[in-house]
Amino acid sequence: MNHAHNGNRTVLTRLFSKRHGPRRMDAPGGFLSQELFAAQLEVERARVDRSGHAFTVILFSVQGVVGEIEVKRAEQALIAALIERTRRCDTKGWYGSHPAVILPYTSKARAMNLTAPVEIIFRKHLTQAGMPLVPGPRLTFVAYGYPQDSLPADEATLAAHGDHPHTDASMR
Repeated sequence: MNHAHNGNRTVLTRLFSKRHGPRRMDAPGGFLSQELFAAQLEVERARVDRSGHAFTVILFSVQGVVGEIEVKRAEQALIAALIERTRRCDTKGWYGSHPAVILPYTSKARAMNLTAPVEIIFRKHLTQAGMPLVPGPRLTFVAYGYPQDSLPADEATLAAHGDHPHTDASMR
């Protein structure tokens, strides 16, 4: 095969991108659309099914915000916090209407180590955006470990799982 370089991208990489869409790092700001996030979730499931290693998905939600502009500002603060705090191998994107992160090779118990630092960075970004912290937005999250837990397939099921046993805590 021809592995000739064109800048930092090989011919194979360009062909793969044309056939399979943009790679994770090609997403604007590193945060994937619902479709790309779902595709990456399937890749992770297949990897786990082959290797036996776990992964965890954490779905975040911003509570206590009123108004479309404020919701968008709070979501942008959360997205910035996730991008800033997660590893390069972690996938960040939208799961339905929820900002989410896939943590490969990470148990649900270990994934919880991410939530407190994300909260701190989220609050930093809120302050930089001029949003009040009190009473202000608060983060909630739910974590799912694969293969032991099942992710809800749609928003209605996810809403019904608000008091699901896998809801680990409110980040307040």
